[in-house]
Amino acid sequence: MKVLVALLLTLGLFSCSSNNPKGILDEEKMTEVLQEVMLLENYYQSKYGSPSVYKSALDSSVEVVFKKHQTNRLQFSKSFDFYAQNPNLFQKIQAKIIENLNSKHL
Repeated sequence: MKVLVALLLTLGLFSCSSNNPKGILDEEKMTEVLQEVMLLENYYQSKYGSPSVYKSALDSSVEVVFKKHQTNRLQFSKSFDFYAQNPNLFQKIQAKIIENLNSKHL
């Protein structure tokens, strides 16, 4: 009986610590991709102001980021939604981005 309880507890721990759902970028990759996308958005916004002016150029630049990180717009969008629905994880990603940018003195 004790062995069965120990086995069930062990399986429970592994299921709780499982990775993200299939197709969701892990935290590290999501942090890298989101950071680059945010920097691009900031650049285009500060340079051109109006989204209607820079949308096409931004989209092209973001596609380069996705290709670099071996992902795509759909996977990024699903991952963004996943992390946005998990505030603690999303806050952790945002904090890491801030830490990264502060260490680079951008």
